[in-house]
Amino acid sequence: MAEEDFWEGDAEYGTMEGAVWNPLGPGYESLFSVLRYATMAVLGFVAYSIYGYYNNGGKARKGMGMFGDESYLEGGGDSAIQSDADFQTYDVDNQDPNFTGPTATLSCIPFDCPCGRISAATAIDPSNGFLYVYGGETETDLLRGLSVYDSQNVRWSDVEVVSANPGQRSQAQMVVVEDLLVLYGGICNPQERGDCVDPAMYIFHIESKQWLQVDCASAALEAANATSGDGENKGEVEGEGGEQSSALTVARKLQPPARCGHSMSLWRNHTVVVFGGYSEDGYYGDTWSFDLMQLSDEQKEEKERKKAAGEDTGAKEDERVQWKQIHNAAQSHTPPPRGHHGAVVMGDELIVIGGEDETGASALVAPGEIEILDIPSQMWRVTATTGEGPEICPGMHCHQMADTGKAMVISGENAGVFNKLYMLDLTPPSPTWSNVRVDWRGDWTMIPGIRTHHNSAVDCIGGSILIFGGESSTGMMHDMLLALDVAKIMELPELAPEEEPVIEETKNEFSGPSALRKKAH
Repeated sequence: MAEEDFWEGDAEYGTMEGAVWNPLGPGYESLFSVLRYATMAVLGFVAYSIYGYYNNGGKARKGMGMFGDESYLEGGGDSAIQSDADFQTYDVDNQDPNFTGPTATLSCIPFDCPCGRISAATAIDPSNGFLYVYGGETETDLLRGLSVYDSQNVRWSDVEVVSANPGQRSQAQMVVVEDLLVLYGGICNPQERGDCVDPAMYIFHIESKQWLQVDCASAALEAANATSGDGENKGEVEGEGGEQSSALTVARKLQPPARCGHSMSLWRNHTVVVFGGYSEDGYYGDTWSFDLMQLSDEQKEEKERKKAAGEDTGAKEDERVQWKQIHNAAQSHTPPPRGHHGAVVMGDELIVIGGEDETGASALVAPGEIEILDIPSQMWRVTATTGEGPEICPGMHCHQMADTGKAMVISGENAGVFNKLYMLDLTPPSPTWSNVRVDWRGDWTMIPGIRTHHNSAVDCIGGSILIFGGESSTGMMHDMLLALDVAKIMELPELAPEEEPVIEETKNEFSGPSALRKKAH
């Protein structure tokens, strides 16, 4: 032991007996000491951070909340003793200190999330603020399965279904209609579905946990084959002269061509509106709608009643469950085909922004212009905007800001903290753009930076936009959930102190806007 080297505490590195050993030679004692203490400090900080995080169950610690003084954010340690000074609002982009426009506050919910991915389908249930996520893709595989984020209990879970799910897919779109999830489109696994893109729509009943496949064209072909009596595939064969059979022609009019990279919005609470997208056959600029009331028992019973009473129920093809194409009215603008655009329904109008065509071009209309479809009249128009708008590009996201007549646009530009945000005010006299300041609330080491290929959904009751997945500028796939507080922009009322939930110091939960507002209503 007398001649063995040691490294302990503040003792010199040497031997138990004899002179201190200096490996760098005379004159380097101070340099060696500085390097040694610096290394020990860094290792100690890392070890303490890891210990604090996992000792706290991987949960977040308590600090100055992004939506109040009692929010739980990223980091580790005992929530009862953490200093509020650990959490600050950061202006990474050094924005104008005299900025008086709208501000949105961003933070992250880093724990218990599903695996990192891009191009997943997302939707929020407005009745409870739950975020649903389906599919997406990683670097090596397409994903399947449905996950849900419970915003009130801050918990992710996989939804256990009792029927076959839609399978692996990416670049699909999803909306919530009452107690139903509606999933449409996307790139699929050919070994599962037979095609790279799937023409069917899938509806998930949240309570019974069952998926229903709605394939209008296949149903029409099956009906034609069943009544033909001449072979099982007569409805699919070509007739004389190379023309397609009438059954196939009618079937193709009952639903849109299969696609991915499209937009899907909800109109009048029960009708989905699909625009654009692409497939191996090219890019699309068409618009389709599907009224989910077709699937309701009440409407079916009404049709049966009319038939029994001998009343007119319309043409035979109108009795089928079907999509309806929104044709461009006369003298209407014809929107160029595109994919990866942003779209949002405001009242009876569909607003379309950005995207790219088959050549990769994003300048599909003149700078400062947006395209608007009046859904009832089927009339497209191009409208000029005022103010400083976003740089038009693919991958933009649009969300309605409750009943304010405004839409939030997540652009592809870098704002330092996150993607740059813009507000589009659609109230008369003309649509007007304005910048939205992005502030970060939380530990500066968790600032996400710009993301691409993410997806997002808005909670108009809770006052937030939840953003999941995506890819960083370095190619890393994100698995953290981001929460963007837009309650003030939505002009939602402030919560009274007595309405805020009481949080025990021994727990470690995240009190986002949905959790607060759902309990306040």
